[in-house]
Order: sequence, then structure tokens, then C-alpha cells
Amino acid sequence: MKSLGISAIITARPKLSWAEGNERFYKDYSRKELEFFDGTDGKPIFIALKGKIYDVTSKAKFYGPGAIYGMFAGRDASRGLGKMSLEKQDVDDPRTNDFTEKDLESLNKWVGRFESKYPIVGRLKD
Repeated sequence: MKSLGISAIITARPKLSWAEGNERFYKDYSRKELEFFDGTDGKPIFIALKGKIYDVTSKAKFYGPGAIYGMFAGRDASRGLGKMSLEKQDVDDPRTNDFTEKDLESLNKWVGRFESKYPIVGRLKD
């Protein structure tokens, strides 16, 4: 039986995310630039939390257009997720300076989930 070399195994493994192999997209994004990555028309889905931008394309069923958390695609979701709110005013407002301890704890839990599941592809620059 012929064995595969380690390079063949690495090459044969599936891509973990859209970001893998697209390192040229790793950069600082403005909020306006981030809006492009909303999952429409086959585009990847990026979501920002606490200044870091995550590629959540692998979970489009949650974050894609029409999905339960789809309103956060291409946006800073810090306020909405920290306050556990899907209300338009919280989705549209990136501020966290008025958060309670409970809000901060919630946001930090979301950040932990994102960091364990999704690659970081950049940072918010504004």
C-alpha cells in the first residue's frame, strides 16, 4: 500500500473558511468597507466584535441573508450581541461605552465563541 506524504494530506484537507487562501483580505477595514461582506450574491460574511473582524461564512445558516443573526453580517455586532438585542437601534449603533457589567459579560462570551470558531480577518479602523 502506498502511503501519502504529509504535504499530500495538508493539500487534500478542506478549506476551513473563505479567508483561508485569501490572506490579501487581512487588513484594517472601515465600517463602510465592512458592509460589503454581508453574504449577498455569494460574498463572504464578516462580523466585527470589539474591534476584531471574523469570517463567519462557514455558518451562513446563522449569519447569512435572511438568517436569525443575518442583520449583523457586514457590521459591528458588539452592541447587539452584548445586549442580546436584535432591535434595529442596537444593530445600527456600535457603541459599547454605556454597557452594564451584564452587557460586557455577554459581549465577552460572544467574543470567546467567535474566537474559538472563526478566523480573524482584520480589525475595524474606525
